Amino acid sequence: MKYTGVIRRLDNLGRLVIPREFRKLQNIKAGDPLEICVQEDGDMIVRRVDLGAKLVKAGSAIVSELFDTLQLAFFLCDTEKFLSGSSNTLNSIIGTLISGELSFSIQKNKEFVGKINIPYLEKDFYCCSYPVFVDDLFGALVVISTEQILDWKQKVTKMASRIIANNL
Repeated sequence: MKYTGVIRRLDNLGRLVIPREFRKLQNIKAGDPLEICVQEDGDMIVRRVDLGAKLVKAGSAIVSELFDTLQLAFFLCDTEKFLSGSSNTLNSIIGTLISGELSFSIQKNKEFVGKINIPYLEKDFYCCSYPVFVDDLFGALVVISTEQILDWKQKVTKMASRIIANNL
């Protein structure tokens, strides 16, 4: 462990302020989940938790099976970007930012069914998105298609989002 020489005191409510320089260096923003661990020697470690990685780990097998079965493009998203997915033609959107109504619905943890525009693809796609939410972990299972998504496929997608949430 590297000694930094910075000493902070707890306030009356037990809060500790992480210095701005450390937050900048570690890219920690307000609202980011942090985990506090205690080692055997009593040292405490604070580290940022990558909730996106947990979501991908819990849902990647299901996304792959959905793609194989329904032949639709499925993606796992956090509130900002497409994290992973299965698609023959749309894999290039993995890692790109989500915008518009889809982004809003994911941030508000609500279902979304409608048309979306993926900016650099310059084409409207049909989309349905169902929240994946457990405690502080939230995101969505999203299906994207050039054709209207049938009601039964939307129901399967909704069920799969619940299964992913239960696997977290």
